[in-house]
Amino acid sequence: MTIFPQNFQNGHSSWASSRPVGSESFSGLTRANNSTHLVVHDTKSADGAKVSSLNSQSGQVEAVEIDWSRTDTPQDLEAVSYVDGQPGQFMAVEGSRYNGRTPHMVLFDYADGKGESLKQFDLPKLPYEVEGLVTQQRADGDVLVVLGGRGGDETSQGKLHWGLYDPDGQTMDWSDQGIQGATVRMPEKLGDNERPISDLHITPQGDLLAAGCTDNGDTGPFESLIYRVGRLDPEAHNPITLTLDHGHRVHGEKVEALDTNAAGAPHLLIGTDNESFGGTLQCLLGSV
Repeated sequence: MTIFPQNFQNGHSSWASSRPVGSESFSGLTRANNSTHLVVHDTKSADGAKVSSLNSQSGQVEAVEIDWSRTDTPQDLEAVSYVDGQPGQFMAVEGSRYNGRTPHMVLFDYADGKGESLKQFDLPKLPYEVEGLVTQQRADGDVLVVLGGRGGDETSQGKLHWGLYDPDGQTMDWSDQGIQGATVRMPEKLGDNERPISDLHITPQGDLLAAGCTDNGDTGPFESLIYRVGRLDPEAHNPITLTLDHGHRVHGEKVEALDTNAAGAPHLLIGTDNESFGGTLQCLLGSV
């Protein structure tokens, strides 16, 4: 994996953001169509955008109006993924256990700047927050759902957990093996207060990538690493093959969002949540 940083807001691309980077934090990214990504935000209050759209050509970020009436209005969204094989449908996960809340995964649809929640699912009881989410469809039509447990609070290990989503019945099944999960350690140390998984992403070539970061409070310092975790086989009893590779350091940033650029180039987009300093959007150029 060879990648090179390019900050879209410094004039190195055609992006011209409709509002300054730093006004939002970015905690998850996923492809919506050939020109648009969906972004989730970790807003913990009932106010403020939970989901935004990002135009990969112009860099414009706009709040998405979503009708949450079928579910609770989510708080602290930490990851988002398209539902593989289900056009226009997406899943997002809450990270917060603030005030004893039970975090959920929310299924919603999106088209033309608007969306509607469809159903919510309780997440498995895990000793850490979930900050990554990817999906892959199986031959039988069910969808493998992989969660990235961030680690960091209790352990220097992250974990991948998995279950199966049935699109026909809109049900989730978390197996005992999937809840037990697979342990992930970053291939290199970042420093104190590491979180091995702050987002997950599957490339068009089928590689499972992760971002890891440090969290040293609201003012940092921050450091991140983007690295290859392995590959997924949604048909296998154990769907995860770990092949950890050294990746790319992102200095001074807390990366919490990964996606492949919808504009067509095989490059990664990253979004950050730099706490008191807001967020940034960047492109990592090169082969991924």
